[in-house]
Amino acid sequence: MRGRNNGLWLTVLCGISVFACIPSARAAVIALNNASFESPVCPNDGDYVTGQADGWNLGGSALGVANPTSSWFGPEAQDGNNVGYANDGCDFYQVVPGGVTFQDNITYTLSVYVGRPELGNTNGGEVRIQIRDIVLDDPVVIQSFSIANNSEWYLCSVSYTAASGNEGHGIGIALATLSGTQLEYDNVILTATPEPATISLLAVGGLALLKRRRR
Repeated sequence: MRGRNNGLWLTVLCGISVFACIPSARAAVIALNNASFESPVCPNDGDYVTGQADGWNLGGSALGVANPTSSWFGPEAQDGNNVGYANDGCDFYQVVPGGVTFQDNITYTLSVYVGRPELGNTNGGEVRIQIRDIVLDDPVVIQSFSIANNSEWYLCSVSYTAASGNEGHGIGIALATLSGTQLEYDNVILTATPEPATISLLAVGGLALLKRRRR
């Protein structure tokens, strides 16, 4: 009886130790093309390029990249030197590079800093950001945000947990300027939670406990 109790406690302790070693779910950052709009290069304050943002598909003609000045925007770029800019009705879009696809039950979060320059404009503006399934050619999540004040950065984000119908499909992201003479974008980040390694560790821990209990 004593031996059985020792075995039971060993099982419990092993179970505790296995799960204690498992880290909380972490987000894996997915690489994007030109996420901070640093290409093409705009070396000097106030430089800008219209009709080009390397790695992005452009919807419309009144958008591109710029190196903002403090008098133009207030706070300068969130990451690097450049920002992406787009006027009403224009949008940035890209397919996530590297063959990255949706995985079932993984949560994808798209975040981006959005701001509105001074440029003599009145306050206000609206942006719509979305994550898309490129096989279904449809947004899986879409959300609009109001940009209330000039010369301030707002962190906007949306999340989507992939379903079996998205499994293996490519991922697209889009940033659309709905209103406001011009909006600026910077530091676009896409993450996946939990990262695959965490899922694998959970599975191994669970199998080890099941095997020990069966003995």
